[in-house]
Amino acid sequence: MENHSANTSREHRLPPAPLDPQCQAGRLDMRPKQLFAWPFQEGIVLIRDEYHVVWRDYRWNTGQIVRRWFMDCAEFRAAQIRIEPIEGISWASADQ
Repeated sequence: MENHSANTSREHRLPPAPLDPQCQAGRLDMRPKQLFAWPFQEGIVLIRDEYHVVWRDYRWNTGQIVRRWFMDCAEFRAAQIRIEPIEGISWASADQ
């Protein structure tokens, strides 16, 4: 009787898989991606001689834009809101 166990393991051995382009040196980078956002514009309304921030738009490094509301929209008309850019961090410099 022949011993086929050694022969069988050689026949069924698969060639090594090519490295995934997302892998570094053959290891997957499992670190969580850092997410961050910065404000880039806000809606301002004048109520009784005082300016109030109604909402602020944030841009995430994923490209998503989220609006955070600070006031109930029943307190004013949409036409009263003045949109102002927020100066500071730019889109290009935040990615670095």
